[in-house]
Amino acid sequence: MPIFAGSNFFVPPLKNFLRISDLSEIGILGIVLAAALGGVANVFFLGRALLAEVKMRFGRNEMVWGASEVGKMVLASLAAGLSAYGSLRLINLVVALETFWGVFIQGAVSGLVGFVIYAFLLYLFQNKEVKRFAEIFKERFFSIRILPRQLDSNNLK
Repeated sequence: MPIFAGSNFFVPPLKNFLRISDLSEIGILGIVLAAALGGVANVFFLGRALLAEVKMRFGRNEMVWGASEVGKMVLASLAAGLSAYGSLRLINLVVALETFWGVFIQGAVSGLVGFVIYAFLLYLFQNKEVKRFAEIFKERFFSIRILPRQLDSNNLK
């Protein structure tokens, strides 16, 4: 690539930024960059083609509801990932990574924090699957059930 060839202005800062100063030929990164950008462009153009096809077949955009639900899940997953990473950084101050149990505790606690944040945000966003799960959980564990006659307090004496 001509932009990378023999340029002492552009190449050394890029190598330091990417922490690849020992890589002799930086031009190989162009292949990786092209593949990544090609994948992003592919998703963009296929999404536009899908929306156009849905509009042509159904006369209107039926994916608005689905896109809003996906957007809510993406937002919740980003918040969960950030909270899991933040909790990992906080736990790292207390628990060391030198033993198996240290690694296990850090991973388990930060994963649990991320899961709780994800479920809580989806519950706030009125996600129907999470709402139904919460209803079933409440029915099974926090409802007063009527005992059968055989187990009534009068028959237990």
